[in-house]
Amino acid sequence: MIIKLTVSLVLIFELINISISTNVHQSVQTKGNNHQVRGQLKRRLLPDVTYLLKVSNNGNQQKFLRLMNMIEVDDSTKVDDTPFTIIIPHFDDTTLKENKTALTEFIYEHVIPGVQVKTLETGDSYENLNNKTITIRHLFSGKWTVNDENVLRFNSMSAKLISFIEIDGNLTNHNSDIEQPRSQQYNQYNTPEKLVQPHVNKSDSSTREANANYLHKYLSNMESRTRIFQHFLSNSNLSKIFDDTAFSYIIFIPSDNAFQRWHPIDWGFYPFSVPEFTEKILSNHIVEQKQPVKVQEKDQKLRTLGGEYLTFKSEPNPCVNNISVISNATLPNGNQIFIISEVLFMSDSIVSKLHQQNKDKETPPLLAFPWFGSQFLSHSFLTLERDSRFTQITRLLSSTEIAPSIVASNYTFFVPFDDAFEKYGFDLLPDEVLSSEKGVKLVLNHFVKGRLYDRDLTDKKVLKTVGGDTLNITRDANGTVTVNDAKIIESEVFVYNLGTMFYIDDVLYPNLLKKELNELQHTTTSDKNSDNASVEDFFTTEISISESREKSSTTSKHEEFSTSSHREEMSPPQRRTMLSALLVTEPEAEYISRTISRSAEEFIEGADESQEMRHEMRRPMRLRAPCNTPK
Repeated sequence: MIIKLTVSLVLIFELINISISTNVHQSVQTKGNNHQVRGQLKRRLLPDVTYLLKVSNNGNQQKFLRLMNMIEVDDSTKVDDTPFTIIIPHFDDTTLKENKTALTEFIYEHVIPGVQVKTLETGDSYENLNNKTITIRHLFSGKWTVNDENVLRFNSMSAKLISFIEIDGNLTNHNSDIEQPRSQQYNQYNTPEKLVQPHVNKSDSSTREANANYLHKYLSNMESRTRIFQHFLSNSNLSKIFDDTAFSYIIFIPSDNAFQRWHPIDWGFYPFSVPEFTEKILSNHIVEQKQPVKVQEKDQKLRTLGGEYLTFKSEPNPCVNNISVISNATLPNGNQIFIISEVLFMSDSIVSKLHQQNKDKETPPLLAFPWFGSQFLSHSFLTLERDSRFTQITRLLSSTEIAPSIVASNYTFFVPFDDAFEKYGFDLLPDEVLSSEKGVKLVLNHFVKGRLYDRDLTDKKVLKTVGGDTLNITRDANGTVTVNDAKIIESEVFVYNLGTMFYIDDVLYPNLLKKELNELQHTTTSDKNSDNASVEDFFTTEISISESREKSSTTSKHEEFSTSSHREEMSPPQRRTMLSALLVTEPEAEYISRTISRSAEEFIEGADESQEMRHEMRRPMRLRAPCNTPK
C-alpha cells in the first residue's frame, strides 16, 4: 500500500513538472513568436561558457570567459547549441568589474552570434551583438587583422560550435562613434583642411559618400597614418573616379612618412605644393582593376591612370617598383588597397627641375630684420640691396615708414631703376622730404595688395595701390606691358611664395613731390648764380694781375735777349739760361690761367669733398717745359 502511494505521488509530481515545463515552454515560445511578429527587438544570445571555463588553459581566454559569466542576463539567453565566434581581447578588467553596463557592452563588442568562423578569409565581415561590423583582413607573411588589430591566436572547437580569435588589443575604440584625438600634429604645409563640396545635394552625394566611406574609413583606422594622401586625393579631380561603382581600382597609398621625406626642414621647396604635379603623382598611384593583384604571383605588370608602368613583385618581400608594401586590404566595393613606404615616380632630379619652374612656391626663412612683421618687404629689400641698379629705391624704403602698411605677405611691388629716380632729381632730395607723408604715399603707390603674375596684367586692367591711387595697365600686341607711363623691363621676380616684383623704367606718381623738386631746383640755381658772380669777379681780377705781371716780365726779357749787343756780351752759359727762361715762362702762365678757371668752375658748382678729390686725381701734374738747349 505504501509502495503504491509512493508511486502515485511520483507520477503526480512528474505530471505537475511536465505541465509546468509545458507552460514555461509555451510562454517562451509565445514571447518568441511575438518577437518575430514585431520584428523590432533582436534577441541577444550568449554562449554558455561553463564547459569552456573547465577545458580552457589560456589565461587571457579564461579571464574574458569569467567576465562573460558575470553578465546579469536571463538564463534563457545562454545557449550551448548555437554557433558563436568569441574574440578574446587584451584588456584591463579592473574598471569593467565595477561598471556592469560597461562590462555588458564590452562583452557584446567581442561576440559574433550565429557564426562559427572555421577559417580566416580576407574581407569577410560579420556583425557583433552591438550590430557593429567586424572585418577580417589578411596582410602578408601569415599576418591577419580583425578591425586592424593583429590576430595572435585562432582555434575552433567543433564539438561546441565555438571559435576563438585572440587579438593584441580590443575593438571598443574602433567601433566607437566618437572620433579619437590624434596625437600626431602636422605643420602648415600638410595640415588637411575641412573640405566643402558646393552645389552637391543630399541625393546626389549619398552614393558618393557610401563609396568614399569604404576608402576613408579604412584609412582612418590605419596605424601608419595616411592623412596627407587623403587630403591630396580629396582636393584633386581624381576623387570623382570613385563615384562610379562600375569600375574597381587598385590604389597604392604612400604613408605620411613617405610624403614627409620630401618636405623641407625649415624652409625651401615642397614639390607637393604644386597642384598639377601632385595630381599627376596621384594618378600614377591608381590602377584600373581589370583583374585583382595576386600577392602569390611573382611579377605582375600594371599601367597607372597617369600612363606609367608598375611592376608588382611578391618575392622575397612584396614590393611595387622596388618600394616595400607595408600592408594591403580589399574593400567591400572591390577596390584593393596597398600601403607603401615611398612615393612612386619621385627623384631628386625631378624635384630640382620642378623647383626651377616654380620659384613662386618656395617657402622663405623667417627674417627678424629689417621688418619682422613684413616678411615680403624684408625679403624684397634684401634682394634689391644686392643689386646696384636699385640704390635709390632701397634708400626710399629705409627712409619711409611703410612697414605698417605692408603687413606679412601677398603683395606685388613695381620697382623703378635708379635712372628713373635720378632723371627727376629724387637722388638730391634730403631724407626728411622722403620720409614725409607725400614720400610715404609715393612709395606705397608702387605696391598692390595681392600677388600678381604676368598673365594677370591684361590690357585696360585697373589696379588699386596700397597708397590709394590707381594703376592703368596697357598691353600691346607684342606683349609689352606698361603701368601708367612706366614700361615693365623685367617681369615676375618672385620673392619666395610671399609676392612678386616687376622692374619698371619710370617712377609712378612722381608729381607727388613736384613742389619739393621745384624748390630744390630754384634754390640750387639761385645759389649757383650768386656764387658765380662773386667768384668770377674775384678770379678775373687775379687773372688780370697775374697776366700783366707775366707779360711785363716776358717783354723785358725779350727786349733784353733781342738786343744783339747785349746778347753778344753774354757768355754761352748765360745765353742758354736766358733762352730756357723764355721757353718756360709762357707755358707756366697758360697753366696758371687754366688752373684758376677750373677752380672757379668747381667753386661755382658747389661740388662736395668727394667730387673735389676726384677732380684733383684727374688734374694733370705740373711739369716744367723741357729745356731744349741748342747745341
